[in-house]
Amino acid sequence: MIELLIAGVSFFGGGNWYCTHQYEYPLQNVKETFISHVQYSDDLTYVASNKIIYSYLNDNEDFAQFSYIEKGVAKISGNQFYLDGHAYNVTKDFDIIGHFKSGYANEITEFLNTPMEPEEKTLTVISKTKSEMTVKHQPSGTITQCVASSSEA
Repeated sequence: MIELLIAGVSFFGGGNWYCTHQYEYPLQNVKETFISHVQYSDDLTYVASNKIIYSYLNDNEDFAQFSYIEKGVAKISGNQFYLDGHAYNVTKDFDIIGHFKSGYANEITEFLNTPMEPEEKTLTVISKTKSEMTVKHQPSGTITQCVASSSEA
């Protein structure tokens, strides 16, 4: 879940990106998908609207979803960056099978706001055009795909 804090960035500020990455847990037949809409200002501060969606691997049916907001600032060095922010307003949008216990949104909030060293959350831009960006989380190797919002493309 570390990568959901660092979904994407425009190195020139003012960028708006839709980013996604996922994890699969075959033994549990679960896919965890992170979707972020990150809006950057020229000073590289950002506001992100995020969703965590849980679905079954075998039929791709969503069974739970959480949403939250994150605000902070992007820290950039060359083709690497990380987001230094704070997550809040984590809410359970739905949980049709009752998989997540009461209070799980608080656990997500606590996890998202756990202090980490920059090396633990650094991403490297693999490729970037005006309309698309691919980044790789260095410690885990997770790939995040981003697409510029229509007003940015």
